Parts: sequence; structure tokens; C-alpha cells
Amino acid sequence: CEHLPHSYSHQTNKEKLILWYAENCRRQFHFLHPDRRPQFLAADNECGIQKMVCTTIRPTSVPYPEFSTWHGCAKFVSDHLLYKPLEKPTGLHCVLLPV
Repeated sequence: CEHLPHSYSHQTNKEKLILWYAENCRRQFHFLHPDRRPQFLAADNECGIQKMVCTTIRPTSVPYPEFSTWHGCAKFVSDHLLYKPLEKPTGLHCVLLPV
């Protein structure tokens, strides 16, 4: 991990607090819905340090101006994506991509 940035091998106090909130949320969810699968809120990174998705993804700008408004995003989604409901909407889907 010495070749990676310092943030990969350490957690800030804010990250620790967010992870604490996430764990609290996970416990409450499990208490209220014991029959459902546990939520995936955090994962270990390349250095084995637990990180939230919100702390590992950096915002980036896209070269498409239509994505700068919600109208443009909604139009893109309606023009290019086909909604197909899951057979079991409360379960995890086994196949992510068509073979």
C-alpha cells in the first residue's frame, strides 16, 4: 500500500463517523427486517481499510451538457434505457449482464 495515496491506508475522523452511522443503520435495518439480506454499505479497499462508497468515488464532469440538468438526464434515461421489472424485487439479482 506504500505506492497508493495516504487516504487509501488511513481513515479520517469523518470517515470513521460515517462508518459508525452506516453500521448503526445496518443494525437497525437488520432488526426491522431480519428476513432480508444485509445491506452492503461499506467494503474493504485495496489496503484492507473499510471505506464507504461515497468516500471512494470522486465526482467528475461528463462531456455531455444534457447531463447537467435533471431534464436532460431524464430524457437520456427514457430514450436509452428499457425498464424490465425483476422477478423478485426484494432479492438480489444473480445475473448482472446478459450472456
